[in-house]
Amino acid sequence: MDMPRLQIKSTDAQLGIHTTQPQQTIRQPKAEMSIRQPKATVRIQSEPASLQIDQTRAWESMGLFSVRRAIEKSADRGQQSALAFIGDIASAGDELMKIERGGDPLNRQAAEKHFMPQYEFNIGWIPEPFSVSIRARRGELSIDVTSHSPQINVEPQKPIHLYEPGSVRTYLKKAPTLSISVVR
Repeated sequence: MDMPRLQIKSTDAQLGIHTTQPQQTIRQPKAEMSIRQPKATVRIQSEPASLQIDQTRAWESMGLFSVRRAIEKSADRGQQSALAFIGDIASAGDELMKIERGGDPLNRQAAEKHFMPQYEFNIGWIPEPFSVSIRARRGELSIDVTSHSPQINVEPQKPIHLYEPGSVRTYLKKAPTLSISVVR
């Protein structure tokens, strides 16, 4: 006897997946920045140095005088010479007044006046040592610097973040089948 048989045929279901990738962009704008450096304040005070050189004594020791000093010196010498001459004449007159005491004053006075006096002279163009006077005063310099801090202003910018989420979509690509038949 033939028995009927059941024949079952099935096909699997096929699923489809469709994905969209997420999109993301991040941008960071530059910060707004300004820097300002004020100039330093510099104050300089100076007092100049001075140097005074006085050569008057050196020139005078060599016989070179200023006009004023030469006039003063000549006037002093002239006055002293005049007083000395007056004194000589007065003493010669006193001596002649007392001629009766003897001693032949006329011959002696004539002999004194006859001979020229001897003068000493040394090298005249070399000044005496340490005759130049030097006075120096040190100068002063004061520098005062005041620095100023830089002025820095920074405005940070927020990042720009754009995001599109991705998606996953599933669908039935092929439906499952099932067939049952009776075969004899």
